[in-house]
Amino acid sequence: MIEDIHPGLILVGLVLCVILAALCAGAETGLMALNQHRLRNLIARGQTRAVVAARLLERPDRLIGILLLGNTFFKVCAAGLAAVLGWRLGGDLGAVLAAVLFSLVVLVVADLAPKAAATLNPERFGIALAPWFAPFIWLFSPLAWLLNTFTRGLLWIGRFVPQRDGGAEAISPAELRSVINEVAEVVPRRHLRVLAGLLELENITVEEIMVPRAEIVGLDLTDPWPRILERLSTTRHTRLPVYCDNLDQIEGILYVGAAIPLVIQARSDAADLRKILRPAYFIPTGVSLHAQLLNFQNHQQSLGLVVNEYGDIRGILTVEDILNEIVNELSPESNSSFHDIVSEPDGDGSYLVDGGVNIRELNRHLGWKLPTAGPKTLNGLIMEHFEELPAIGQEFLLAGYPMEILHIGGNIVKTVRIRPR
Repeated sequence: MIEDIHPGLILVGLVLCVILAALCAGAETGLMALNQHRLRNLIARGQTRAVVAARLLERPDRLIGILLLGNTFFKVCAAGLAAVLGWRLGGDLGAVLAAVLFSLVVLVVADLAPKAAATLNPERFGIALAPWFAPFIWLFSPLAWLLNTFTRGLLWIGRFVPQRDGGAEAISPAELRSVINEVAEVVPRRHLRVLAGLLELENITVEEIMVPRAEIVGLDLTDPWPRILERLSTTRHTRLPVYCDNLDQIEGILYVGAAIPLVIQARSDAADLRKILRPAYFIPTGVSLHAQLLNFQNHQQSLGLVVNEYGDIRGILTVEDILNEIVNELSPESNSSFHDIVSEPDGDGSYLVDGGVNIRELNRHLGWKLPTAGPKTLNGLIMEHFEELPAIGQEFLLAGYPMEILHIGGNIVKTVRIRPR
């Protein structure tokens, strides 16, 4: 009967089997290589093929089993047809040569080439071919179940027990940073900074960005009333902590806008000011910015006083401080304030730096690597290095950076000259 089949028909069947085997190989690789985030985005946009692909990927064991079975079946059929065609054309020797040569052709055309192409463009193969293969995959599901049952039995014998967590594997922050780096070429640089800033919130504590106690601007109720009114009239802040004698005796938080009627009324006094104060909100030291941002939201607060384990006030923090930490490089105001404390480099590349500058801010703007695990300001870092107040003109090396003390005032380092290492 084989002798009655025209060689042209055998050749057509051979080519068809190779094409189908290649499509199975490409569909398998393309579907498994699909970007899940991209796939969900296509589903949200209502693309039907993406929906079908997602449904097939819900059972990857069944999907792989059927596609591998199809790929193997069509390659075996193609090999048989090639042997028949070789025998028809060259006898037994032709059958052997056809089998050997065709094995190489199938390896390249029906395996390597489609899988390589699908890896480079998984959407074109995976999503495009999903609707065509879906009916066959669902039709041969019982066969796939038998194959998978046998496969799981072999895995069980080899003690390779699959985890059944019922959900997708969580991505770690480090892996998410890698994803951000991978999309750097297609996502605007400013957007990447925001994403990186969000990820860093977990590693930064409130003490690192809070306004330290020495720089807190507030109202002391023991001051004369005219002086309080003067401060209310000239302050640039919208919220002020109000205290008696010292910051540890907090009375509450004043929203300056609510105090405008008191400024207008000449007969107002501190007692009237107390009536419009809001309760102070306290933040323990050591809280991460990520957790504190959620705490601000849960407590419907936008300003908090950072306190240590003894209840002493260490600083003040606002929602705006956290948001500025995320988008700092996008804020012209933050950049201008930074340049108020760090002058432009001199001819030798050195910078004149205010001792009160935040070390993390200094590192971020200038690309330096001063240590941030201990003190938060440059003055504190220098004091920790010397364990005493240094002298004016003293030169030293700190974390590999040559520094020189230029000005000291009030027992703190005011100005430092720093040369990049």
